[in-house]
Amino acid sequence: MTTTITLKVKGENGDPISKQHNIERLNGFQFVGVMKVVNSIIKDLREDESLQGLMASVFGDEDVRDVDLNQVTSEMVKNGVNAFETLAFKLPERAFELLSVLSGVELDVLKAQEFEDMLNVYDVILEENDIDRLINRVKKSFDLTKGKLKFLNLAKKATGTPEAPTLVQ
Repeated sequence: MTTTITLKVKGENGDPISKQHNIERLNGFQFVGVMKVVNSIIKDLREDESLQGLMASVFGDEDVRDVDLNQVTSEMVKNGVNAFETLAFKLPERAFELLSVLSGVELDVLKAQEFEDMLNVYDVILEENDIDRLINRVKKSFDLTKGKLKFLNLAKKATGTPEAPTLVQ
């Protein structure tokens, strides 16, 4: 399903014009973009102690300074998406980046919108994407991959093959 929203952009002569944007379900490129923004948020949090305390309420008791960027959990991604309000006030640039990646709307276009219109974009993203279902599906695939690699490693070790594939952790 695709939802079309109308946003105001500046025309060639600088006058505001209405432009339609299609918000679709999350694709692979967007997922990669979301992970990049989440990693940037974690890096930002590691550098700011006041934000660490604030984000503990979003991410739980886990100390964000100890988060391995290679092991960002799907729960963190879900909480990051669901914590848009927090990001909007404490990490506004990252919030805009996340919204842009999820919606496919250019970052500059989003920044130029009235706040309520920007929230409408956010609402449509949530309507188009069942975040819980997507997170659970990603977890299922990662768990399956881990299991297969563990089995392959055991088989290679048992047969004495020197080049066993290893799981990057």
